[in-house]
Amino acid sequence: MCRTELGVGEDEFWTLTLREYAALLEQAREREHRADARIARVMALQATLLAPRKDGKAYDPKDFMPTLTATEKPKRPAAMDWRELKSMAQLANASAGGKTVTREADDGR
Repeated sequence: MCRTELGVGEDEFWTLTLREYAALLEQAREREHRADARIARVMALQATLLAPRKDGKAYDPKDFMPTLTATEKPKRPAAMDWRELKSMAQLANASAGGKTVTREADDGR
């Protein structure tokens, strides 16, 4: 996931702060949304050319991606504080068999 979805290598991934990780995750979500919107535009064009509507109107990308609007951005999940992000990262680390490394003066950030 690190290299393909977030664009960082494994070594760099483990040095990210939670804020940097959240920003990269948001960017990945936005890239995915833009890719979906592009495909919806292509599908609308193909449908218009290959199977025109009886009323003669062109298909709209929203016909193939109902959640798409001209200015819509991906819906952001409710904001989490750093403690929630930390616990999610620890859970992901543990599920992947990772080792938890703590600092001596770890205030959790």
